[in-house]
Amino acid sequence: NYEFTLDVYRDCRPESQGGGTPGALIDDAPAIIGIFRGNQTLKVRNVGTDTINIVPPLFANNCLLNPPIRCISRIRFRFIENLPPHPDGYSLVYQRCCRNASTLNLRNAGTTGNSFLCTIPPNDNCGNSARFKNVPPQIICINNPFVFDCSAIDIDGDSLSYSFCAGLQGGGSSPSPPNGPNSPKPSPPLGPPYLNIQYRQPYSAFNPVSANPNFSINPVTGVITGTPTLQGIFALSVCCREWRNGVL
Repeated sequence: NYEFTLDVYRDCRPESQGGGTPGALIDDAPAIIGIFRGNQTLKVRNVGTDTINIVPPLFANNCLLNPPIRCISRIRFRFIENLPPHPDGYSLVYQRCCRNASTLNLRNAGTTGNSFLCTIPPNDNCGNSARFKNVPPQIICINNPFVFDCSAIDIDGDSLSYSFCAGLQGGGSSPSPPNGPNSPKPSPPLGPPYLNIQYRQPYSAFNPVSANPNFSINPVTGVITGTPTLQGIFALSVCCREWRNGVL
């Protein structure tokens, strides 16, 4: 029996201030989660809300004299599923559109959705995923050095490594057909593999922010450093990889 926790972070500012539309926020629940064995659909779960919390802004920097209005809410879904060890392994996915249209480093951000993916490796013996220790700050200051501990904890004692990586596409902005693969909330979600989100030049998954020095992440400690030089909203993804006896 595996317990799964899905956290989705939403922009809860008023729509007039660039936040999410009220209807979209309401439609986040229930979460429609596809369970795949290999690339075959095994089950679709409709998971109700566990909790909804407002996330503290987490910025305390004297460079910020007049902070912009921020509101991030976290909606959490939690469920238990019995998945016996299998040579094909399992994938669980939740897909939802869309991202903030003003995101500077993405192409077509306002119509690009997300795939939230969790994999269970072949013949897994009830392992645990790593969990990130800290929630990133919602605002950082341009022309000020930025340092953030993006490391994780693994209760199994496995070795962890870190890198920037690309977010995954999933869902779209098409209302027709309802719940279709290009709808904002596909039901059922499409199975793997998934396309990476598309970055505007000169940005990439590994160069996600205008900065000097560039943003980088220490592969061993998970600490992100860099000095941003352009005001705006940027998408940045971090992958934590788990190793046991040298095997990913």
